Amino acid sequence: MKRTLLTLLALAAIALYSGISLQRYLGRGWAVPSETLREQADRSLREGVAKLSDTTRSPAERFDGYQRSLADAQRSLVASLDRQPAQAQLVARIATIELEQNSTDVNARSVALQRVEIASRLAPHVPRVQAQLGELLLRMGYVDEALRYLGSAAALDPSYCSKVVTLGSAFGVDLPALHEILPNTATALTALGAATSTENRPLYLSWVERAFAEEIELEPSLFTVYLNSGIASQQTARVVTQLQTAAAPAAAGGDELEGARLYAIAGGQLALGQLSSAAENAAEAQQLNSANDLYAERRGDIALARGEYEQAASQFQRALNLIAKRRGSHRMRGHYYRRLGQAYDGLDRFDDAYDAYKRALESWPEEPFSRRRLEQLAPGSTSGLQEKSGR
Repeated sequence: MKRTLLTLLALAAIALYSGISLQRYLGRGWAVPSETLREQADRSLREGVAKLSDTTRSPAERFDGYQRSLADAQRSLVASLDRQPAQAQLVARIATIELEQNSTDVNARSVALQRVEIASRLAPHVPRVQAQLGELLLRMGYVDEALRYLGSAAALDPSYCSKVVTLGSAFGVDLPALHEILPNTATALTALGAATSTENRPLYLSWVERAFAEEIELEPSLFTVYLNSGIASQQTARVVTQLQTAAAPAAAGGDELEGARLYAIAGGQLALGQLSSAAENAAEAQQLNSANDLYAERRGDIALARGEYEQAASQFQRALNLIAKRRGSHRMRGHYYRRLGQAYDGLDRFDDAYDAYKRALESWPEEPFSRRRLEQLAPGSTSGLQEKSGR
């Protein structure tokens, strides 16, 4: 039952991910009914979810109802495909449903593979179809074949790199195999960096450094992902040096890219305790991208580490003003208030610190540091009002 529920969630995701309008493919001689066949299939899948979740029925009845809904969905999709054979996504969805209906049937798996080939030939240049086929093959256990389709999707549209890495990681594909199928782009490297683990971080660092040497087109997010991997693998000094050598291609990429590089360098230097250099690079980065709250936060972190509490408070307040404009997450807002409270602590402005920590918990109730400091600063507390907060 657990496997069925997980598979059903995958089916629902595919149904939403691959939604397609029949009208786009229709000729003049066929009118669209009030409810298209694809909509009928989606309705059947939703009914299947409801039947499977109906606790008033026995497990056998629930599963039987679910299977009947799958059969209804299959019939609707096949009928739609018969009328419009070019709908490659429907071929893939049919294969997915048929595989779920007969997951242990060798013949059913063979038919599903045939449908995959048909869908691929119908839409060789449509990344959504290629990614969907790759996901289906992963679910079937055909990893090598799946990677071919997933690589095709990423090559056709770089925005699929993140989806490819997420899917591959979920099905246990190792990072080198994913790197092999992805294009040599900053987008792909950023996606891979988000999935690194302790054992493959050194390998990831070498991939990024090779990309720097080849002077591929860079993206701002890659610098931060690269820095975080370097810090996590205790290679911070190496990463900072590499970021400094990437100056020429970054400067050529405009203010946003150069600002991101300097922001990352400042973060590495902060981690290394090189506070004067960190402050210089953070200030220059902020000049290049003054509307980014993260850049204000970095300047605040560095100022706090240097004991420059007025500067720290100013930068954390600036970060709060900027995040309000972009409607950032409550958790990030809570983090900024916590840091503002620490700056006020350093200035012995304990009433202001108390207010900042209180605001931090309003935005992020689970933040432990602010809760502890509120208890220490509360009227009548015996823990010591003058205790200074640490990082």
